[in-house]
Amino acid sequence: MKNSGCLVPPIHSPKHIKPRRTKILSQESFIMPLPLLYNHTRIEVATYVLGGWDIGICADLFFQGILYTQFIRYTKICKRDSPWLKLFVAGLASLTTLKSIQAISMLWLQNVIKFEDLASASVLWRTHWLFHLTVIGSALVAFYVQLPFFCVRLWVMSRNIYIVFVVSLLFVMALAAASAATFYIFRRDFDRGLDWLAVHLGTAFLGDLILTVGIVVFLIRHSRVVIPHGETAHMVTGLLRLTIQSAAPSAMVALVNFIAATRINVTNERIRVELMLCEISNMVLPQLYAMSAMWTLNSREDIRAEAEGASELDTFSLVPAPPPADADREWSANDSIHETSPGPSLDILDEKSPPERFPV
Repeated sequence: MKNSGCLVPPIHSPKHIKPRRTKILSQESFIMPLPLLYNHTRIEVATYVLGGWDIGICADLFFQGILYTQFIRYTKICKRDSPWLKLFVAGLASLTTLKSIQAISMLWLQNVIKFEDLASASVLWRTHWLFHLTVIGSALVAFYVQLPFFCVRLWVMSRNIYIVFVVSLLFVMALAAASAATFYIFRRDFDRGLDWLAVHLGTAFLGDLILTVGIVVFLIRHSRVVIPHGETAHMVTGLLRLTIQSAAPSAMVALVNFIAATRINVTNERIRVELMLCEISNMVLPQLYAMSAMWTLNSREDIRAEAEGASELDTFSLVPAPPPADADREWSANDSIHETSPGPSLDILDEKSPPERFPV
């Protein structure tokens, strides 16, 4: 066949047809669930999946910076603390640092390695082991703060073995539920994983609620034996304020996470704003628990100084009025608040303080 003096091969000849360049989908793209491929736009996927992880990771790193300042401040005021308590803080610093390293790795994997592949990046939370560790990592940090620190603090204050046992059991159950959720997530059984995640979040929230209410009730009950406007009364007021303020952020985030995880499982629609809230909450909860513990430890000197400065002032106090004199005489010497356990010293006061001792 001739054309302008040149031999032109037949058009149908396969040897001379330039192959069409097609994009080969990665393995993650084939695993992608159908709703993500067909029922959601790229904007929805980028916002609720990638955006949720980005915001959560950035918040994680922001709170970790605050934690480092708290750790540094603790090293300057921990001279009288027991070795056990110093070891606890060192372990907490190590755990939160490892959690932030995981967050940076997730950010690099999602925004750098998978930068040009939205399909693969949007399912990393379903396919990559690094994202699967988010639930159990958050649960480990929370458990590390809840059981060795706050449960010991509750025991030192209340000496009530029953309430301490119930709270400790709830925290152990929460860790077990998080382990079960991680197991099913690794097996790609996300329905059961979400069920166990909801159990974990609900159990941990209930334990936190009982713990906080127990500490507040104890402080109010024992504040009846102190002078309403003395130094110890101001110290109790400071402890009440500290307990509520330090517990509120983590409790609210845990509640939001629990509601969002439950909603996702009920509606059976993965890509929605609830998924974004779960991603953000799971990333910031460990840091909030750690900040609560460090806030409590670092506030001891501030509460003591505030109580000493305000002891002579007639200021507003959260402490209720003391009972009649007859009721005061019913209190025995054993009813005063002292830390006598062999455990770590978590006192707000030391040997230079008045006789009434209130553990932080």
